[in-house]
Amino acid sequence: MNGILIINKSAGMTSFDVVAKLRKILEIKKIGHGGTLDPMATGVLPIFIGKATKIINIIQDQDKEYIASFELGIQTDTQDITGSVIKKKESFESVDNIKNILNNFTGQINQVPPMFSAIKINGKRLYDLARQGKEIQRDARKINIYNISLLSFDPKSQTGSIKTKVSKGTYIRTLINDIGIQLGCGATMTSLVRTKALNFDIKNSYSLDEIKKLKQEKKINNILLNSEQALKSLPEIFLENDIINKLSNGVKIKVNTPVFLYYRVYNKSGVFLGIGYTKQDSFFKLKNII
Repeated sequence: MNGILIINKSAGMTSFDVVAKLRKILEIKKIGHGGTLDPMATGVLPIFIGKATKIINIIQDQDKEYIASFELGIQTDTQDITGSVIKKKESFESVDNIKNILNNFTGQINQVPPMFSAIKINGKRLYDLARQGKEIQRDARKINIYNISLLSFDPKSQTGSIKTKVSKGTYIRTLINDIGIQLGCGATMTSLVRTKALNFDIKNSYSLDEIKKLKQEKKINNILLNSEQALKSLPEIFLENDIINKLSNGVKIKVNTPVFLYYRVYNKSGVFLGIGYTKQDSFFKLKNII
């Protein structure tokens, strides 16, 4: 089995839990995921199987879309509702004020990653240090918030939801925490749904129970996507058969392309062949992922 399954992850599971369960359901060991989701988060988790695992590192930089709920007037140590409350302040924010603040969080911004994260500093995971009650200096990272909008807000409960499209490495709970700080009342994330990842939409995702049922009915191949569908953001290149044969036989071909640039490779008939890429030696190589 080679290809991609789009899983709708349920709350309470890690991304690695999903992979472990799928290994048992599908009876396949070579499985990986494309983009970690926190345990409390739900939504799109692309799963790569067999040869498709070869493209995970290539496509991880793609943008993602989320819908997140929040509560104003409260801050927690994890920046979401699962953490311990560290600050409380009565909040009387309005829809207009929140919308105005959201304008400050579009484009390229700096974001300091949270202590409760899997980032490693000096060989140690930040969340391990955080659980020991330690906090260390973290450098801000440049991220892109392509768009952000207020979907709902209830002035009485001071709760609402936002929808946003962001670059790789963006922490939505930190985004909400920072919005709360700018509002002056604090905020914490109460739920998170990833609605899009790697061009895959939550409307086309499946729960683990649905996957299990399809496997039992021997219909799993009906929803298995090919690797090409995860690579739509890459430029395409069409090669003559003699060039393809040389590449397939390991012959080095010199090309004038930017270094480390990936391509979707097709023959002149439009048949997808794999990923073409260049490295610092400027030799073009072909990786078979089919």
